[in-house]
Amino acid sequence: MKKLLLLFFLLLPTPVLAEVKFEIWLSTDRLAFTVGRPRLNNVYIRNRGDDDSYSLTYVKNVENKNLVVVNPLKTTTEVVMSGNVTTIPVEINVLYKLNEKKNPHINFTVSSVTNPNVKKTASLYILSSIPQSLDEFSNYFLSLIILFSTLVFVYKIKS
Repeated sequence: MKKLLLLFFLLLPTPVLAEVKFEIWLSTDRLAFTVGRPRLNNVYIRNRGDDDSYSLTYVKNVENKNLVVVNPLKTTTEVVMSGNVTTIPVEINVLYKLNEKKNPHINFTVSSVTNPNVKKTASLYILSSIPQSLDEFSNYFLSLIILFSTLVFVYKIKS
């Protein structure tokens, strides 16, 4: 019985765990956007293992994925020597104000070209910036603008 059990464990395929020998980080993990104005954020990759090149993918975690345009200026790197850092610039444009309560963010995943199963992910959280159009104002702010405009208009007429 012991021999059969030993044979079973020897024939059982052992999982090969891929060791992550690089680290990634972003220029910033939170970025405030003004609607319609693109911003640049860098994805940094430090190679800790053998010489390798890397590829970048992303996933937009927002309500409407068409409202955020992500444009990596390159999707793969040249061969990075051990210990060196490389950069992948990414241009991001928000076309409409996003609901911050839903925690909008973009996940950037960097994977090794020689071993695509080795991956690391970094997240960029999208914050709102100064409103640029009336569509971005809430009803509260719009009513305050109308109220103060009316008060200024009435005050000018009386004086």
